[in-house]
Amino acid sequence: MDWWWVVIIAGAGVYVIGRLFRGSVKHSAVQNAFLAKYTYDQLSDAEQKQVQERTLEIMKRGGLLHEDFANIWAAKLMSPFQAISSFQEVNTEMVKFCFVAFAMEELGIPPALPNEQWHYVKRPLFALRNCQHQIDLVNNHLVHTHRVHVTFG
Repeated sequence: MDWWWVVIIAGAGVYVIGRLFRGSVKHSAVQNAFLAKYTYDQLSDAEQKQVQERTLEIMKRGGLLHEDFANIWAAKLMSPFQAISSFQEVNTEMVKFCFVAFAMEELGIPPALPNEQWHYVKRPLFALRNCQHQIDLVNNHLVHTHRVHVTFG
């Protein structure tokens, strides 16, 4: 009968650890998007173009884009990001900047805020679902630590 308690405690431990890990992945994806948006706005036009091209390359490499969307930013179109973020709970601008964060990391562009870093997020589309709590946390962190306000549409 004592072994049942071991199984119950082990199951509860796995559940709690899983919940903590899932929250940290969501937090990392949200933080990447906030940092990418702020950093992108600080870049020169030439650097922004380089980041745009690398972002599209990453999305094509991942099989998310099958057409040439070279003018996505110039035309202010969000169609590829809306197409890949088919979940209503996902903010398309946040998805866009999560991929922009990948591009900046690949290009060696650090976040524009001190003591911040890019985080590895394996599946950002899933991590950005139902993440309002993490959005609030990251937003409060940036406001209180760096006095920076970043908003998403």
